[in-house]
Amino acid sequence: MFSVLIRNHNGTTLAAYTGSAYCHDALSVETIAIWEATKILDSWNWDSIIFESDSITAIDLVLSYSPASFRSCKS
Repeated sequence: MFSVLIRNHNGTTLAAYTGSAYCHDALSVETIAIWEATKILDSWNWDSIIFESDSITAIDLVLSYSPASFRSCKS
């Protein structure tokens, strides 16, 4: 289970999303959550997006779109 919270520059919540991913490690779940946020934000056409996470590794995996980031998950 994971949650995504999307806020504007003032900290106002614009969207919240909760989903599930069947993964074997925390890094994979964190990566899936960030990936889901990118899918939501893709249609919003913002000039600048800042991702906050306690896992820089997960952010780096999503930004580099490494298939290895999803290896321990199943749909």
